[in-house]
Amino acid sequence: MRIRLAIVVVLLLGACGPETVRATGAPGTTRPAVPILATSSIPTATATAVRTPAANTTPIATATTTPKATATASATPTAAGNPVLGACASESSLRSQPASTTVPLLVSNNAGARRDLSSLDAIGRRVFAKALAAGESYTQTARIGEVWVVTEPGGGCVAVYPVVAPALLIVSATRNTLLPLYAIRGRVTDARSGGALPGQTVFIWNPDESSCAIIGGSGAPGYVVSAITATDGTYGVFVTAGDYKVRVRTAPVGSVTYAPQWWRGKPATTAGQCAAADVITMNADLIAIDFVLQPE
Repeated sequence: MRIRLAIVVVLLLGACGPETVRATGAPGTTRPAVPILATSSIPTATATAVRTPAANTTPIATATTTPKATATASATPTAAGNPVLGACASESSLRSQPASTTVPLLVSNNAGARRDLSSLDAIGRRVFAKALAAGESYTQTARIGEVWVVTEPGGGCVAVYPVVAPALLIVSATRNTLLPLYAIRGRVTDARSGGALPGQTVFIWNPDESSCAIIGGSGAPGYVVSAITATDGTYGVFVTAGDYKVRVRTAPVGSVTYAPQWWRGKPATTAGQCAAADVITMNADLIAIDFVLQPE
């Protein structure tokens, strides 16, 4: 069953060493998508609304170039390690020791009752941040080295996360699940001038054929998350591991118009072209997918 969420996030992406990435040009085994967050730019970004499907996931993206839409892949870890839940019994001994690097922490409350989100300060005291109603999701900008705690309204500990990486924490009545988040970023430019194209909307889409029935905006069945390019043409989103398609919905820049595209330069003007779009498989920390648009 898919969970659909609306999220707003402000984040900073730290730079670390490289990691390898692989590309897939055709759909493989499709996994349920569990995304995420959209940002206007990376490394510094302000996010827009998002929808999250489910909480089961695994794997990531790619790199190739074509004349019209190029995808260059690079992978850079966004934090020091893999996210792991701590034990509530250890809360009394934990202290936040925040670094300068910030990452998104997304909390989804599926427990059926209110849950509260707090951080621990330098001496271990809880600092209240947000009350989450049943079914509500919330994205907190967290610093590497901070400790975040989810509690019941009476203060009883439900989950503890010492922050090491971007993560999605799904809280339920019987089990808490922590999933890593991975970044997709890129730039959209004009093929003739090489100039940046602001105001273009990059969509992350579910890969299954049923998601191709309607190719529209955030209300369409295949929609996962989107971001609008900034003045320098950059965009950025965070997603959980899984398979996705990527397209750009174009907007005029001055008097110049551009044709919409799926990744690798494939046309995106009709719903029928969605099925032929290439799939990326996410399981690395950072993937760059750039679009180079031809003026019409």
